[in-house]
Amino acid sequence: MSAAPASGATPPSLLGDLVVRPHHTAVCVEDFDAAQDFFCDILGMRVEGAMARRDEAGLSAVVGLPGAAARWAMLERDGYRIELFKYFQPEGVTVNIRQCDRGITHVAFQVTDADAAYEKIIAAGFDTYSPPIDLRGGASRPFYIKGPEGIVVELIEIRSLTTKHPKAAGSSSPGAQAVLARPVPLCYASGAHACFCSTSTPNAPPRRRPASAMMFPRIVAT
Repeated sequence: MSAAPASGATPPSLLGDLVVRPHHTAVCVEDFDAAQDFFCDILGMRVEGAMARRDEAGLSAVVGLPGAAARWAMLERDGYRIELFKYFQPEGVTVNIRQCDRGITHVAFQVTDADAAYEKIIAAGFDTYSPPIDLRGGASRPFYIKGPEGIVVELIEIRSLTTKHPKAAGSSSPGAQAVLARPVPLCYASGAHACFCSTSTPNAPPRRRPASAMMFPRIVAT
């Protein structure tokens, strides 16, 4: 049995120092614009890169889909990315994944105030599985949003990493400003993937998304 790593140390692994950091989670959708608006206008991500059609020769080999062609964008916030696809060829199917089903089930973003974030999400017309609920003895306070096309997004307040005082279970804070602290590398996907950055992967120069009006009416909560 291997010895436990020292506190804060990275445990030994097969790839070791070849892995730099988590890089992105991929999501495949039918309504590309609505999904992009959700991640950018609701969660504050930006478009780092985009292509109206990706069908380069190597794509089919990498994704294992002969003749693959897709619309593509890389969305970024605080160093974490969502890679967004809409495949033109081959055409995919919608799979309704429950949180207990095998595979990647959701994406999570850390917030400073789950109750304030919940109020804003409900006011914007989205459905959730529940209001914020204390878990792990109050160490975290999460809730799940039902996003476009069944994409599940968790917003989680982690008390041990925030400076605000813990609230009693079931309490709320009307008027408080919810701030997304950072993405948490948990993932959602139906036919998608998670990616880790290696030392041989260059960083592409960022491109900011043009300012646009909020698109709440176009985003359908399921």
